[in-house]
Amino acid sequence: MCKLWSDILHLNPIGIHDTFFDLGGNSILAAKMLIQLERFLEKNTSAPSRHIRASLQANGLRNS
Repeated sequence: MCKLWSDILHLNPIGIHDTFFDLGGNSILAAKMLIQLERFLEKNTSAPSRHIRASLQANGLRNS
């Protein structure tokens, strides 16, 4: 996640105690981050994409 945040926010280093919005993140960047995270998980895990999407929707993190 730190690498993903660093890429999105153009900051380095990012630590485990940093918060996305305090570092300059906003809702548009958060949406971009979720899309990139979903792509990463689809490529690097055996978890089905529909399960990830359902979890995001259940938590109110994705509208599609």
